[in-house]
Amino acid sequence: MSRLSNKELGKVGETKAARFLVHQGYQILEKNYRFRLGEIDIVAQYKSQLIFVEVKTRRSRVFSGLLSIDDNKQRKIVSTAEHYQMTKKMIDWQPRFDIICVYFEKGEWDFEHFPNSFSIFY
Repeated sequence: MSRLSNKELGKVGETKAARFLVHQGYQILEKNYRFRLGEIDIVAQYKSQLIFVEVKTRRSRVFSGLLSIDDNKQRKIVSTAEHYQMTKKMIDWQPRFDIICVYFEKGEWDFEHFPNSFSIFY
């Protein structure tokens, strides 16, 4: 795994994050949902909530993935989520925005899940 490019590592991290969510009781509705304004890595349902998940994969905990999700990135995610909800006729669902940081260090995978994480920034 250490020979993977950053892009390949990111894709593996997204797959691992989706499995992590499934093990936590989430249902994956869609992966890599794209709209002209952006992309959402994972769309999931947890109980009666619609969850939009941004996944950040890193080779080290030194640089947290949380730092890379600035206000501009958040606006793109929110706009893409609104498009998803309109397209899928889920506009009445209350959205939640989560971040999952996936770390691959010394051959081990680890996860940090930040539910409702945009409230961290506002």
